[in-house]
Amino acid sequence: MRNYLVMILVMFLFTESQGQLRATTESGDVVLLKDDGKWEYLVDDSTSVVEYSCENVMKVTVDKVSGKSFRSMRGRVICSDDSENGLSFMMTKGSSSLILCIRAFGSGSCIGEDQKVNFLLEGDVRLTLKHDSDFNCKNKFLLYFGGVFGKRKELALFQSKLIKTVRVWTTDGYVEEDLSEDQARKLRKAFECI
Repeated sequence: MRNYLVMILVMFLFTESQGQLRATTESGDVVLLKDDGKWEYLVDDSTSVVEYSCENVMKVTVDKVSGKSFRSMRGRVICSDDSENGLSFMMTKGSSSLILCIRAFGSGSCIGEDQKVNFLLEGDVRLTLKHDSDFNCKNKFLLYFGGVFGKRKELALFQSKLIKTVRVWTTDGYVEEDLSEDQARKLRKAFECI
């Protein structure tokens, strides 16, 4: 019996030393840290959206200090084939406007004021929008919809069509990703519900 316990302990230690480590980023994403220094996002199948209802895709958060509420996506939509290049999407709606934050990884981290994003939507609809925020080197491409920012027609397109491909331009080039059917449906539902 004692030899059996020792063998189990040795196997556990060996698999831990050869294994990979799960970690949670500051933004709440779960990643797998690999022995070679690379990482990859982990997708929790238990939280994936199956029915695409507003309750599954969106959440309401109340600011404790001001008492004001805002809607945002439950988690990010992450498009990446590896741990170094890709796009992630997050959406938030305040009192008068919607903010779509696209984080681009793999072609520099700086987004200039005049950078653009290209969308290919279903039905071969193409849409190009300009970065709505200041220059930053945080990989953040921001788009604002509604209120003083307008873009009501563009918002209506995102609410009615699936996004097939997104290309985000950075100061060093661009990052382009194709969205899976699941990712495209989750984003469209978020645009519908927000």
